[in-house]
Amino acid sequence: MGRLRITGGTLRGRYIRTPPGSPLRPTAERVREALFSILGDWVEGAHALDLFAGTGALGIEALSRGAKKCVFVEKGLKEWLTLRENLRSLGIEEERWEARRAEAIAYLKEAAKKRISFDVAFLDPPYGQPVGEECLVLLERANLIKIGGIVVFESRRGWNPPALERLTLEGRRRYGDTELFIFSFDGGSR
Repeated sequence: MGRLRITGGTLRGRYIRTPPGSPLRPTAERVREALFSILGDWVEGAHALDLFAGTGALGIEALSRGAKKCVFVEKGLKEWLTLRENLRSLGIEEERWEARRAEAIAYLKEAAKKRISFDVAFLDPPYGQPVGEECLVLLERANLIKIGGIVVFESRRGWNPPALERLTLEGRRRYGDTELFIFSFDGGSR
């Protein structure tokens, strides 16, 4: 098993595990550190979503930096089990997290039916697959982001976002072959 270091907050310097033999490519430490530097205190008290969670690095980083709660969504069994192990081994109170083993689109549809919404959503989908864009569009159309909320989308360098009506691109940052897109949700009419 590999290990990733948490870069800030109450869990700074602690490690999370990655499952052996997994095709995951967790968000690099320097990219996570840069992202949370950009977000600043914005995650404090937030209700977060870590979609395509993998090891849970982004959501755990948010919890470490003061997010009130995070829902982690991961479909792979090995990855999901490792995610749950990471959350428990770090001693994060169970009322602050929910780890769902589900397909991303299925989870978002369920959340929409239950009228669940988030202050911040992290999407780190498999590069080059349309499911990431489909989730981005669904987050917007189903009002899964609170007004003024943030969506962070990680992709391979050179990706261009789909046409969106209520998610506004606020920033785009490159870190080697990785690119982060930061959107805000204005809640305007459909």
